[in-house]
Amino acid sequence: MPREIFEDLMEEEREVLKKLKPMLKSLVKGNGVRFSDSEFTTFDSTLSTYEEYVLLSDMEKILLHEYYLEKLRQKEVETKREKQRLIDEV
Repeated sequence: MPREIFEDLMEEEREVLKKLKPMLKSLVKGNGVRFSDSEFTTFDSTLSTYEEYVLLSDMEKILLHEYYLEKLRQKEVETKREKQRLIDEV
């Protein structure tokens, strides 16, 4: 039973995030938003100037921040791989 509840919650979060990702992408890329660090407070205060973000629930804001962090981690891994590939070629 607890596992099923957890899985249901995870599925719900995935569905919410699926709906929110395009809005975040549009907001960040369309307005040239840059974050000075990866902290939630920075993320939140930077995006709080946009109505679309302000209207979100706290849970939705946290989900978007977690998604942003995951994208940063992916970018770091890709960058390391590319650097290693270049080093290996030399």
